[in-house]
Amino acid sequence: AGEIEPMAIEVSGMGEGTTPSLAGQPWPSICSGPIDSWNPHSPWRSLVVSCIKGPVVLFKLRAICRRYSIRVLNPHFIGMEYWPLLPLRKLGLFRGKLILSLHGSDIREMIQSRGLQRRLFKMLLRGADALVACSEGLREEILGFVPECASRTVTIHNGIAAAAFLALATDPFRLPARLDGRQIVLNIGAFEYRKG
Repeated sequence: AGEIEPMAIEVSGMGEGTTPSLAGQPWPSICSGPIDSWNPHSPWRSLVVSCIKGPVVLFKLRAICRRYSIRVLNPHFIGMEYWPLLPLRKLGLFRGKLILSLHGSDIREMIQSRGLQRRLFKMLLRGADALVACSEGLREEILGFVPECASRTVTIHNGIAAAAFLALATDPFRLPARLDGRQIVLNIGAFEYRKG
């Protein structure tokens, strides 16, 4: 709606480029490199390595936020690699909002985690300004893990810019005759087993 200018920050180290938005306009995209790496088989070693590498990671993120005047960070598919965002805010290096968007596999990984990793996950979720689930079912899973975050947890269903797709249509769409008049369930997702 023109209220914000979105930007994609690629943290997997795959390089820069553009990310198409739902409206068909490319978003600016930058590459920060991996935020951090976490080895669930060696949590304490991971924590020590993170603390050593942490200052470099934090100042790199702070530089990106300052350079582009970023006011809201909204990572998706939350994993342990995002926990440096918490000290980034606690130390006052980023004064904007932190919104964590969870999509399913991430909250289930958190629920199954144990020990130090579990505590760090809970700290990260508790430290966010808002938690976003893409379904009511996922919201319930999040609240089962961090019930104290109920007032800051919302459901925003995945949307579709119908007008943008309809504008591309040249002829009215017609179902094949064998499906005409039947009740249909449409599922849009990656064509893979875990999507059913």
